[in-house]
Formats: sequence, C-alpha cells, structure tokens
Amino acid sequence: MHNTATIGAYVLRKLAGMIFRLSAGLLIAFMLAGVMVNMSGSAIAAPDYDGAKKFIEALYAPYKINDGDGLNYQGREQEFFTPELAALIVKDREETEPGSVGRIDFDIFIFAQDWGNLTTKVRLGADGKEVQQADVTVTNLGDSKHVYYGLVRSTSGWRIADIRWEGMRLSLRDVLSRPDDAKDPSLESPKAFLEDIYRHYTARENVPFEYMDGENGKLYFTQSVIDLMHAFERANPDPPGFDMDVFLGGQEWVKFTTSISTKDTGPNTAIGTVVLDEEVDGKRTFTFNLARGKEGWRISDIRWGQGDSLVETLNKRM
Repeated sequence: MHNTATIGAYVLRKLAGMIFRLSAGLLIAFMLAGVMVNMSGSAIAAPDYDGAKKFIEALYAPYKINDGDGLNYQGREQEFFTPELAALIVKDREETEPGSVGRIDFDIFIFAQDWGNLTTKVRLGADGKEVQQADVTVTNLGDSKHVYYGLVRSTSGWRIADIRWEGMRLSLRDVLSRPDDAKDPSLESPKAFLEDIYRHYTARENVPFEYMDGENGKLYFTQSVIDLMHAFERANPDPPGFDMDVFLGGQEWVKFTTSISTKDTGPNTAIGTVVLDEEVDGKRTFTFNLARGKEGWRISDIRWGQGDSLVETLNKRM
C-alpha cells in the first residue's frame, strides 16, 4: 500500500505528491530499533534508511569538492544504476557520434551543466519494507531544484532505477527510451496528457511524483489554479489541510487500473473522465476540466464523484 503527500500547509508545493511514508514517531522508533514487527510478532528488518542515504550522498560528494569534476560513471554504470537503466545509458553513448552530445545534455545528478557551492538535502521514502524513493534538494550556484530518484536495493547494493527532475515531464528512462520523434503528451491530446499523469502511479521505478514541487505544477495545472493555490497557502499558513492526492481522491491506494476517456467541449477545452478500479475499493470516477494553451493541455479543475471540485474546495477554505 502506498501513501501520498499531504496537501495542508504545502498545498502549493506538494499538492498531493507522494508522501514519504510512515509517521515520524514510528520512523524514529524503527530506525532506533533496527527492526519492525509484523502482526504475528515476528521481527523483520527495517528499511535501510542509513544505507540509502549514504548511497545518495556519495553521488554528490564529488560535486562538493573545489574544482571537482563531478561523478564520472562512464564505464561504471553497473555501480550506480539498475541493469535496465545502465543498458540504456550505454546504448545512448554508443549511438552518439564522438564529440557530439547524446540525448542528455546536462549532468543527470544536478540537472545543470555547471556547479559551484553545491549543497544537498536528502529525503527518503519507503513502503514499510524498504526504501524506494529519494527526493534530493540540490542547491547549486544559489538556485535550488529537486532531483527525484527511484531506488532499488540489490545483492550488490543500492542502485538507481530512474531519475526525474523538477520542471521536466520526462524521466531519464523516458528520455533514453522514447522514439526521437515522440511528442510531448500534453501537446498530443487531452487523453495522452491524462494517461501520462496516471502512468506515474503504476511505474515500477518508484520515482516520486511530486507534481507540485517548485516548477512542476506548471506542467499539469493552468495558471489560474496555481494562483488559487498561492492564495490558499497565504490564507492557510498552517492549516489541517485536505489531505489527499488530487489524482486519486485519497491518501492511500493499492493496485488499480484506469479507464480514461475525453470529449472536446470547444476549440481548446475538453472534459476528461478517469475511472479508477481498485482491488479494495472498487471503481471511482473523477472528472477533469482541461484547457489547451500554447504549452499544451493543462487541468483547470477536478471533481471527485459528486462532491466539491478542487477549485471549490480551495475557495471554501480561504
């Protein structure tokens, strides 16, 4: 079972992105004890937070050295990435002409080409059994950005399954594997736009889908919704918040399938209908108001069943 990020005081930045699971009290207790206890009373190993954090911190250590060269993983891909991702990285390098730039034209760990005075803040997320995610705030040359990791612990140690960057729709795996002529899903159609959103909840790479961090919100919501979120945050600096993922209508979910359909309502507007079929709760229907601007399709409102919509809920709580 997965948990999602709490909206509350961070509705602007974290509007229902995935929460880094487990309560603070339980997390501290687990880390101190080093074990967890299941319902039968049997002890099981706690998530390896310490090991995962050391792995992430080691990635950034070369960037914190004066005049350092950063992390050169060429020829050492298997030390840092899962076999699948390592193969994609090697393939891209082999297909790139000498002296040319491949599909990635920036340093994948810092989302930049240059660096200086670099600092990092690491936040980890687990499913109760093992660490699966890392959200690294990278402050570089005075500018802070999030870099998100999907993590896997193998017999050889921690490895990266995928990386996503704040303000960028595609992940590292996406960039390396998609056809050269593939379109941005938000420019392709309203259905492709919604399908791209929900694939983040079923991808096995476990990269955090923090869609309201920093610049991420602009990839999914209209400016009017983002402005409303700003106003909500100013009016509610520390509210109880409405704690749910706006794309799932709740805080927790188990395995589900989606059925997505859209209908044009004007030259640049559409209605999207998403039916979630969960193993436990059955089917739920969400309705999306969609608008197309120069950068593609965006969400102008969401309604969960027969209740208030996202916009109505934000307005009522200010």
